[in-house]
Amino acid sequence: AKYLDWIGTGASLLCALHCSVLPILLAYSAFQGIAWLGGHTAEVVFITVAVLVAVPAFVAGYRKHRKILPISFALVGFVLIFISLADHQHVAGAPLFLPTMAGILIACGHLLNIKVSKQITRAVATA
Repeated sequence: AKYLDWIGTGASLLCALHCSVLPILLAYSAFQGIAWLGGHTAEVVFITVAVLVAVPAFVAGYRKHRKILPISFALVGFVLIFISLADHQHVAGAPLFLPTMAGILIACGHLLNIKVSKQITRAVATA
């Protein structure tokens, strides 16, 4: 589960970077070849991978440490992603904020999952 959390952290941060930087890059004609990354299909693939990594990581983490906080961070992040995905036209200036915050929250959930799991491992080792 630890490796899944590291993969999830990296993927979530890449997602946040993708959501915050891609619109800026697409504004410059030299980057029009990467326009497919801003498409609905690419976003669905990003989200699907994030969920497929997050579910086993957070389930395994919870079984180990019984703390709900890491899962809570991720759930709020996924709710923000799905709100953003539902409004793919990104009206009212929300295109950067919601999915970027979502990626950061999910990454924080993974990092917290790692931290709490390490604390439990250390406590068991010293007992």
